[in-house]
Amino acid sequence: MYLVMNVSPYAAEGRLNPAALLLFMLALFLLVGGLGGLLALRLHERWPGLAGVKTRWPQQPLPVEPALRQGILIGLTVVVWTALAMARMLDIAVLLVTLLIAGLAEAYVQSRG
Repeated sequence: MYLVMNVSPYAAEGRLNPAALLLFMLALFLLVGGLGGLLALRLHERWPGLAGVKTRWPQQPLPVEPALRQGILIGLTVVVWTALAMARMLDIAVLLVTLLIAGLAEAYVQSRG
């Protein structure tokens, strides 16, 4: 948090600093991926089908791997959106296509496992 708030994203020449930009993207990925994984874990308690579990006994613990994988997908999606927005290439079509690709990737992994 300290680095994001106090380190300038611009180098001495006035150009964007690639190291600061990379650190920002990494911090954004970790934040959104972690929160997304926690949210996915809570949603799996209510709806186990989101985790790819067909039947679940009431005392059976939920697997953590699907929530972690879904958190990583959410984090990657947000980082891609941020990078495209910084390059001024993000519009509603690209936003929807990246969501669709992330959803299809998750559905594929769930169908294989």
